[in-house]
Amino acid sequence: MGEEYNGELYFSSSDIRPTKTALDGYQRIRTVGKGAFGVAALYRNTNKNNLVVIKQINMLDMTAQERQLALNEAKVLSLLNHPYIISYYGSFEMDGVLMIEMEYADGGTLAEYLIGRNSNLLPERQILEMFLQMSEAIQCIHQRNILHRDLKTTNVFLTKKRKVKLGDFGISKIMTTKLQALTVVGTPYYISPEMCEGKQYDQKSDIWALGCILYEMTSLQRTFDASNLPALIHFITKENFAPIPLCYSSNLKKLVNDLLQKDPLRRPDANYLVEIVPDFIDFITDSNWIQESSELESSNDDLLNRSVVYQFSSPTNLTPVQLPFRVQILQLAVSQTHFVALTSDYSIFTWGEDKHGQLGHGEETPWKNDPQCVVSLLDKHITQLNNKNIYFYFFFKLCIYCHIMLLNSIQCQQSRSRATL
Repeated sequence: MGEEYNGELYFSSSDIRPTKTALDGYQRIRTVGKGAFGVAALYRNTNKNNLVVIKQINMLDMTAQERQLALNEAKVLSLLNHPYIISYYGSFEMDGVLMIEMEYADGGTLAEYLIGRNSNLLPERQILEMFLQMSEAIQCIHQRNILHRDLKTTNVFLTKKRKVKLGDFGISKIMTTKLQALTVVGTPYYISPEMCEGKQYDQKSDIWALGCILYEMTSLQRTFDASNLPALIHFITKENFAPIPLCYSSNLKKLVNDLLQKDPLRRPDANYLVEIVPDFIDFITDSNWIQESSELESSNDDLLNRSVVYQFSSPTNLTPVQLPFRVQILQLAVSQTHFVALTSDYSIFTWGEDKHGQLGHGEETPWKNDPQCVVSLLDKHITQLNNKNIYFYFFFKLCIYCHIMLLNSIQCQQSRSRATL
């Protein structure tokens, strides 16, 4: 494929290292992610004795446009060198499969971290420190006239020390100085109003998505949500988002509001964020957080709902399933070996047999006892599970302040082998 440039990024395959006959010097550990073009696997580089991620993308059956997107990430990553961006180590081709070797972030994704909070709000200092790192990463890519175009919590990776590593540049775009993008790409929950309306967009669309991420960090829920795409677009373009919790400072509230302005011209740029956020961090005191957090607890809704699931292993043995706190289940699909739950925020939790990785968590284990969120489906709006046959589970709706426990017997239908999403 020859070099072209018309505002989109085309990448010459001659830039890739020569074909290898075997993946020498690497020991495969496990799959860490799956996407439209292939899989990402964790390897140990036996020569350097360090862990790396290698994206494996089958190029043989792709269209020219799909090859462009696959090659795009390698090109963009090769242009970036920043402490808060996933490092690029190189690319090579093997038997028609493009291999992109990159840094491994050992702390999972921001999406996983927020889910693991179990509805416990993050301290403001932590939010702003992580947000500053994201802002510095975005400043770096924008200074190189690159749009990320798919910023979301599942593309913000973390180290075990909770340092940010921005990644997944598969649909990023290099811009000419005066060019604005037109193609609508990205995850629906994070796309900007101008993208929803089919207008030209630029770096300010990344700023909008950054605002959605900041909102999620403060509220532990999506900025805008809806049961279908037209409704979601209406909310993004016409409606206001719910206020962030009362415990957070006026500076943080204003920052969220500024990032989520419908008019892109009214949003700040990354340079401004990198300049102003350190001042916000310096203004925070631990005593302020503790005091405001207590006020939040006393002003919370009087009613807190959660689902509790019990499994019958025998007529007299009722075993509780360890769901995350405050998860509310809309629907269950079960078989003798696989269990799928659809929650009120349209997330999917799975557990049961996983020896072939069929639960969707990127690893293979004989059996998972505890439900785990399928992170790769967080950007999909799943509203129903497909089930057959009858099983019975019980749900408790727990009213924290009223101390009332309601027991509801709910029929759930069993699939033949696994739930169909």
